[in-house]
Amino acid sequence: MGLGLALLGLSAWCAITRLGLPVLHEVRNSGFALFFGALTLLSLGPPSRLAPRLFQAGWLRFFGKYSYGLYVYHAILSWFFREQGVDGRLDALLGSHGLAIAARALLGFGISIAVAVLSYELFEKRFLGLKRYFRGSSSYTGGAPAAPSSRSESALTLTAEPASLIRGRAPPR
Repeated sequence: MGLGLALLGLSAWCAITRLGLPVLHEVRNSGFALFFGALTLLSLGPPSRLAPRLFQAGWLRFFGKYSYGLYVYHAILSWFFREQGVDGRLDALLGSHGLAIAARALLGFGISIAVAVLSYELFEKRFLGLKRYFRGSSSYTGGAPAAPSSRSESALTLTAEPASLIRGRAPPR
């Protein structure tokens, strides 16, 4: 909480005084990293506390499940809207630029969610189901990495420099 308030104060100072911006922006960026790291740790606490309950809300899980599709498809949809002149059409249809921007945001948001859900349910889920065939083949998928087959191989991989391995020489002792 204190770090968040300090960041707000620092941002307000920068906006009002415009003094020391090159240095203070770097300090602020580091503060953001610390703040969001602390927020992540706070969200992992016991479910009886407020922050973990907030971060485990159903609507956040929904967006987490479909987040990759939202990430991919919103950019394509935004480009399509720009190419088709949707802003101008909505502006003419609604008679207000502010309403047109709000309508475009809601329209883009709704279509992006619909496409992301369809993509996940009809396409991505099938590929995620294939993960069971690859368990144990790498540490990325949750399996343990393969152990070295001999003591010398273990010593070689732990002490050798990459260049000596490429040339096929034994590592220096």
